[in-house]
Amino acid sequence: MYVVVAFGEDSPVTDILIRHALDRRQSVEKMEMEIAKTTKVTSKEFALHDDPFVKGLDEALQSFKVQRQQYFGGVFVGNHIHKTLQPANIKRLCTSMVEVATTKCPTLITPAT
Repeated sequence: MYVVVAFGEDSPVTDILIRHALDRRQSVEKMEMEIAKTTKVTSKEFALHDDPFVKGLDEALQSFKVQRQQYFGGVFVGNHIHKTLQPANIKRLCTSMVEVATTKCPTLITPAT
């Protein structure tokens, strides 16, 4: 919607409208910059191969010769599920996650008393 204002160029009303329009433009530009920053953060793909927990999980899986299937988005299929769900392998998976967590965040380790 456009509004035509019939005021002179030096009119105080014109000055107010121009200042208001400039303020709104700056406000919109700031919002666009914030949106751009947020979009960069949220659209950045999570690099799974760089995540220490994923690395620990993959190392544990490789220790009992199981690989996540790339063509299924890294899920487990077929016999890999059965291998992974063996009690010893479940324990290895859980242990690997605890090891990574305590390595990355030493405060998780309870000090000896």
